[in-house]
Parts: sequence; structure tokens; C-alpha cells
Amino acid sequence: MTTSTCCENQGHKSGSCKTSSAKVTYRPVIDVVETADAYRVIAEIPGVGPENLEVQFERGELTIFGQVASAERSAEPWRKEFVRGDFRRVLAIQDEIDADGIVAELKFGVLNVLLPKAKAVRPRKIQIRVG
Repeated sequence: MTTSTCCENQGHKSGSCKTSSAKVTYRPVIDVVETADAYRVIAEIPGVGPENLEVQFERGELTIFGQVASAERSAEPWRKEFVRGDFRRVLAIQDEIDADGIVAELKFGVLNVLLPKAKAVRPRKIQIRVG
């Protein structure tokens, strides 16, 4: 599995992704866990609601993109550390994925995406016959 921060780095045509024209200002941290049956991608995206988030899987690539909106404030902060703006993460998956079985859940600022491997690429135990 490889990662990239921009769809164009993965060979997509310019403008093929929803936020391709927006400047990517934020790169969420992710963990990728592989089991025999699936990949699980965990991304920390605090402050992002489902209305500002999109997950796509196409041609072996998982793309997570969206926007961290600015919070309304009564005054300008004298120190700014919160990140705001557009983000994108692209992960190239080497194994064949069961695209119909992909599930994404957003809870408490953490996005979990389960990408089940296609049955053809899952390891299986072969029973040995005694003859």
C-alpha cells in the first residue's frame, strides 16, 4: 500500500476529484491495519462532519478528502494552532478489494474505513486428504 497527498500524483486527470482545484492545507494522520480478510484505515479528522467529508474507492485507490471548516470566533486569536482548510489522502491498495463491502464510519473525529479483501486474494486453508 502506498500513500500520496494529491490525486494528480496517482495519475488522475486534473479536476477528476471533488477538491482537486482546492489547495490542500491539511494532511490527516492515518493508520492502516492489514488482516487476512481486510484493510482498516483509521484517520484522525477532528472537527470534520460528514457533510464536509467524502470517501471514494476507484481503480484500487482509496481517497479521503474534505474540509476542516473555520470556527466562528468573536475575536481573532493571538495564537493560531488549529488547522483549517482542505485535505486529501490517497492510498493505493495492492490487493483486490470487495468494493461493495466497503464501510466507512465517522465517530468522535475518527474515520474508520473497512476495505474487505476479495475472496480470491484471502488466504485459505487447504484440507489434505489421506489416500
